[in-house]
Amino acid sequence: MRKDRHYFINNEGFTMIIIIVCIAFLTIISSLLLTITLNNIQMKSINQKSKANFYEAETALSEIRAGIEEVTADSLEIAYNVAMENYLNETIDKESLFSKTFINEIAKKLGDGIDLTTYEPATIRRYIKEPNAMLTTNVDMGENKIVIDEENPSKPGYIIIKNIKLSYINSENYKTTLSTDIKIMVPDMAFHASNSGTNVFADYGLIADHSISLNTVNNVKVYGNVYAGHGGIILENASFLTMGQGSNIITRGNIDVKNRSNLQILDNPNIWAKNITTSQNINTGTEMPTTIQISGKCYVENDLTLGAKKSDVTLSGEYYGYGNEHIPDKSSAVIINGLKSTLNLSNLNRLLIAGRAYLNPSTGGNEYNENLQGDIWTGESLAIKGNQYAYLVPSECLWQDIDSNSAEPKNIGNPVSYEKYIRRKNKTDGLGDAPMVSLAPEIACYANGYTTVFYNHGSRKEVFFFLTFANEEKVNEFLKYYYRLKIASLNVV
Repeated sequence: MRKDRHYFINNEGFTMIIIIVCIAFLTIISSLLLTITLNNIQMKSINQKSKANFYEAETALSEIRAGIEEVTADSLEIAYNVAMENYLNETIDKESLFSKTFINEIAKKLGDGIDLTTYEPATIRRYIKEPNAMLTTNVDMGENKIVIDEENPSKPGYIIIKNIKLSYINSENYKTTLSTDIKIMVPDMAFHASNSGTNVFADYGLIADHSISLNTVNNVKVYGNVYAGHGGIILENASFLTMGQGSNIITRGNIDVKNRSNLQILDNPNIWAKNITTSQNINTGTEMPTTIQISGKCYVENDLTLGAKKSDVTLSGEYYGYGNEHIPDKSSAVIINGLKSTLNLSNLNRLLIAGRAYLNPSTGGNEYNENLQGDIWTGESLAIKGNQYAYLVPSECLWQDIDSNSAEPKNIGNPVSYEKYIRRKNKTDGLGDAPMVSLAPEIACYANGYTTVFYNHGSRKEVFFFLTFANEEKVNEFLKYYYRLKIASLNVV
């Protein structure tokens, strides 16, 4: 007899194991996804910061390039002048002379003036304004090389400034290192006269090495280009000058129209000058205006100034005041000082004023000490004489006058008499150690102090107190604050 066997399988708990395995698997996958996502975010963040750091480092490199471009422009001017001085000497190859002078001047300006094979890193370093950037070119390793075209030594075609290395570290310690060579090509210049026998001077109606000056001369007309040296173009005592049919009117000095004189520039030339001014050095006692009428493209390094009484200035075409340095003589502005003056810019197609106005404490009547005072920075590019009151220290910030007849001390006005100033300075006015000036908090957040200007008003001597500012941003912010107060006070009235 056969016995059947039956096997029973017990699978209790198997489902739980599968669930746990699945949960663990999903947890691992989720963790991996989260880790990958986090890494991706971090990589993108690092990439963005690295790019930002790179562009900030490239800003410093652009500053170096701008500085070298300025050296190149100066060298170009010198080389051109040297070639033109030898223009009529047929034994000299003017193009070769121009090329060699241009290259040598760049090498001299970037080096020590003697060795033309290396440049001074300190010179390059001065061009860098970005505080976190540092020039790392190694002089000991001989990296500061200048390479001049050797294929044609008599007429070199280029110069290379080698191994300009920069290191930039931002506030988050991201570091970028850049290394580059800068190659400067010699511009193509032709100094040969045309076959017709004319030369470069033929288009000039008037050329002066120093100045062009008219004194009590009427109805002078000049046709063609005009050049004057650093003495400028000067009209005095009701002189009348008309310039036309030229493409360039150039002076290394000022165009100065004085004392009822009249200047007309026609036919849309390019006008290059340091300043364009109307001025008055004698009291004419008449109502005849001092007039400038220009139709052209003006390129002015410094200012357009209306200084003569009853100035009448009309500009049409384009005007570029391109000076933007923090130096009064190279910071372009438009300044109206003359009484009853008119400035008409309505026919200008383009107007660019790159600098700002300065108050000049060395003007007539003032006792001026350059080391103690200096020029006073303002926040506007187009300035009217009356605007200077915006920069006077408010009278409530000065000391109080206890010598007044009123029962209560009253604020000193600005300006103050020289006698009261001296008593306060010497502390002999009974106020002890009270400060001469205490800037109110709303003023002190813009101004960093004050300066004094001493003015001889006839037999009376006065002292003006002007605010001073640490930087351009502060003086701009103060001017906005001042005009907000003015508008608010007008609304109240």
